[in-house]
Amino acid sequence: AKRYLTHIDKDYYNRLSNASKQTLVYQGGPMMNDEAEKYRSHPQFECSLRMRTFDEAAKEIDFDKYEGKIDQYWNLVEKSIIKI
Repeated sequence: AKRYLTHIDKDYYNRLSNASKQTLVYQGGPMMNDEAEKYRSHPQFECSLRMRTFDEAAKEIDFDKYEGKIDQYWNLVEKSIIKI
């Protein structure tokens, strides 16, 4: 999806995190026209675009807002593991 989005929206690349820009290189860069056309016909096309949006949004930049909250997080993890 990232390769497709950078193909159709030239500004999309500028909004990517540095990590996503690097993995885009490993993935082959933006799609070519023929690749994009084939990709649009994939049954999971729309879903893959949504997942890509979620993936990029999950790359948190401001970690300071979580300072002192790690204990709360680990308590939730422990409770979840115990339920399993």
